Amino acid sequence: MRFGAVITKYLKQTILNYSDWLWKKYQLDKIKNIREHI
Repeated sequence: MRFGAVITKYLKQTILNYSDWLWKKYQLDKIKNIREHI
């Protein structure tokens, strides 16, 4: 495996993990907001 390929794979994984984390955080914030409005 070439060095560039390793970095690309690592970056893709990091971006996927980060977007997944952002999505979960967004969902939690949405749930909190809904609860506060009730």
